[in-house]
Amino acid sequence: MKGRYVHIGALCLSLFVFPLPLNAQEPEMDDEAFGNAEPSEDEEAFGNTPSESPEEEPTDSVETAPENPDNDEGPEDSAPPTPELRPPSLLELAPMELPEGTAAPEGPVRVLVEIDAAGNAQVAECDASEAVCSAVREGVQHSRFEPAYRGEDAIPARVQLALDLAPATEPEPVQPAQQESAPVSPESAAEGVELPVTEEEEPVAAFGAGADVEVVAGNPRRLELEEMRTLPGALGDPFRAVETLPGVLQALSGLPFIYVRGAPPAGTLYFYDDLPLPALFHLGFGPAVVHPTMVGPIQLHSGVAPARYGRAIGGVIVGEGPPRIEPGANPEGELELRLIDAQGSLRTRLGNGSLSFAGRYGYPGLFLSLAVPGVDLAYWDYQVRFDQTFGDTTLELVALGSFDRFRIQEEEDDASDIDDTLELQFHRIELRLKHRFDGGEVRGSLRGGYEVSGIGPFFTLRLGSIAPRLDIILNRGPWQIRTGFDFVARSGGVDDLFGALSSDGQELIGNYSQADVGLYVEAAYRSERLEVELGLRTDAWLAGQLREFGADPRLRVHYHPNEEFTLHAAVGVAHQPAVAPIPLPGLSRILVSPGLQRAVQGEAGIEWKRGSFSASAQGFVHRMFNVLASDLVLTQSCPREVPGCPELATRRDNLWSYGMEVFIRRDPSETVSGFLSYTLARATIDEREGAFRSTPNFDIRHNLNAVVQVQTQSGFFAGARLSLRSGAPAVAGFVVGEGDVVSRLEERFPLFHRLDISGGKVWRLSWGTLRLTLELINSTFQRQPTALDCEVGRGCRVRQNPIVWVPNIGVRAAF
Repeated sequence: MKGRYVHIGALCLSLFVFPLPLNAQEPEMDDEAFGNAEPSEDEEAFGNTPSESPEEEPTDSVETAPENPDNDEGPEDSAPPTPELRPPSLLELAPMELPEGTAAPEGPVRVLVEIDAAGNAQVAECDASEAVCSAVREGVQHSRFEPAYRGEDAIPARVQLALDLAPATEPEPVQPAQQESAPVSPESAAEGVELPVTEEEEPVAAFGAGADVEVVAGNPRRLELEEMRTLPGALGDPFRAVETLPGVLQALSGLPFIYVRGAPPAGTLYFYDDLPLPALFHLGFGPAVVHPTMVGPIQLHSGVAPARYGRAIGGVIVGEGPPRIEPGANPEGELELRLIDAQGSLRTRLGNGSLSFAGRYGYPGLFLSLAVPGVDLAYWDYQVRFDQTFGDTTLELVALGSFDRFRIQEEEDDASDIDDTLELQFHRIELRLKHRFDGGEVRGSLRGGYEVSGIGPFFTLRLGSIAPRLDIILNRGPWQIRTGFDFVARSGGVDDLFGALSSDGQELIGNYSQADVGLYVEAAYRSERLEVELGLRTDAWLAGQLREFGADPRLRVHYHPNEEFTLHAAVGVAHQPAVAPIPLPGLSRILVSPGLQRAVQGEAGIEWKRGSFSASAQGFVHRMFNVLASDLVLTQSCPREVPGCPELATRRDNLWSYGMEVFIRRDPSETVSGFLSYTLARATIDEREGAFRSTPNFDIRHNLNAVVQVQTQSGFFAGARLSLRSGAPAVAGFVVGEGDVVSRLEERFPLFHRLDISGGKVWRLSWGTLRLTLELINSTFQRQPTALDCEVGRGCRVRQNPIVWVPNIGVRAAF
């Protein structure tokens, strides 16, 4: 887990010690409890001061009678002096292990810690996110404290801590406080004490702000945000880095459809800031539908995802929202102009919260038409985020949308009045309420959505949705329990001239409605060496006469024998209804036939990390049942006159997908950095009597991505990315045997590779940064094989796509 390499870089016992009576009720952390004493400068920043009220003295006042050396006749009936008060001290601070997918906060994390008379400590208040606070609670609980003393008696106390979390390659515990220190007077106790700290220099990220790309396969794999934005072939988009990771295979180079460990493209879920998205990328080589500055950590769950993510048999790609804007921070903005689009963003503080918005307009068709004449391609998207905090409660509003238009105008169609344009769009808006309480958090939300997929006058789908959701998170010592439910009601209309979309044998034309209901529970146990995650999810899908139900248990185990190695294993079950295999707005969520698709997923692996190097290897086995033959639908490789071909769109298969994944990386803080991603895999379809027999088109044995990036202190940078994949099965013909059993005659396409290059210069100016980027996708102008043209006696000739290459020049100004 990446968080094992994040620990305390600096710590201060902030300024206050509140001794509590042994059997007294714990005071609330408010202004009245802290009193009105003059705070120090640091106390002002923290916002609280110790209680010293002369009018109403607390039960356990630490003040003593004033000394008067000139008067030997003190009052004989006065109370004896209050015993000396000694505040608690830190003996050893345990490492703070951040959860997967959580970046270290930029500023200090301020917490209120309660230390009982035995020296046991727990966090009472925490001002960071729930993920960070959970790690802090666990770390404090495993730290060692010496309790506060009044005279010879140990007493409970409260202290405030300011914790700076910083990446570290070798966590070091804070050394014990000096035991032979001078006694602490009551006055100094009231003013607070400063515990000894261990200073550690934070590594300087070469590219600045960070984001995580995490493959949950034992340990997350981390890429810096600017590293992803300068990744050759990514067009400045962090999400494009997902395509380069092990286990991920593009259906065709440049298409926004991916297979994750053999699951169909519609079997992979996309989430942004807990919002499910019908598509993650714009069409063609277009970027993601979310602006890079609005993206936080990114995770790829190749298999056995947490139970809160369900209803899919493939992977889960989760992009979190941007990190919060700290109080007092200046507005942040960005404006970029490129050959393919123009985009910008602005983020600023607003009251007790923040406001962020971003958008872009793309016009890549102007340049793609140079490579593919007649191309018309355009897109736009927007994102808006607003949040306000009221004590322990946060109100959030998130909205986003995307639009794509694509058309290839053939010469012979110039005079035609038939519009066969492909138009796709979707919109999401969600209102959220989050309330933190002692030891947990409750989150409620209400989401609305609208989606459209249209192919000229032939097919149009319009779908609206409303979705309430509730999540409860509880932290109890080393355990975290998370449970919740979500409900999605969809309603819309379908215009289908050719009956391409059907449900239970009936064409879907006119009104359509569907309801999805899900319940889940997760339990995670974390100790220094062992992590165990258990999950169970149940789902129900209701559409017309269709009623589908599924239950998905999941288990993941991590073991850390030392700080360098992590071992892991996981197994789980996933269900998904039969939906169209291509992930288009609305289309990939409509039930088209009865019978759930099911996947049993398993994996095991090891990760090693030392300094700036990391390496991981894992094996996986996915067994899929009752899966729609998506690969044949996507490639249209079967003519209708062949027996069995007309039924391919609704045919079900049982599949095996298994292999080995390797990921080697050098940290981007180095002058020369990069990574190597390699997948060795195999996919097979079970043979069934009387069934069409074939090899899956995604049975590509070797898939490799190699990235090298160079940066200089003067601001110059350059990089190259080589993508290489072995040949997919190609159809050379068909053989009809006894009983009309059809088999494909297959050959392998030749190897395909693509080389993307980029470079540029960054200027750091007084108002911000200015970046010039030059990029060329498919710099060697390779053509990808797509089909075989075979003739009897003449053999086969490989048919290839037109050369697709994308030049890009971009200028980005950021402040």
